[in-house]
Amino acid sequence: MTLREDFNKLYKQEPDTSNSLEKISNLTGIKIEKLRDVYLKSIREFRYYGIPYKRDLSKEHYAYTKVYLFALQNCRLDGRMKRKINNLVIYNGEY
Repeated sequence: MTLREDFNKLYKQEPDTSNSLEKISNLTGIKIEKLRDVYLKSIREFRYYGIPYKRDLSKEHYAYTKVYLFALQNCRLDGRMKRKINNLVIYNGEY
């Protein structure tokens, strides 16, 4: 399962639905400026370092992968902070 599919499942969307940075921001409660920073930093990272193990990956695809990962690790559900660390789901420090 891809990160986009995980994100869409979490927010009860169709698995193949694409989301803009604005939509991800509205769904997760993460500020749009932070998501843009993650996106642009990922584009720069891809340009300067490249991704040798995924040569067919575009820089935009790589950047959205990083955005979805960031969103899944830092999203808010029902007013509680949710973090997924090593496949453990933690709400406000509680397992």
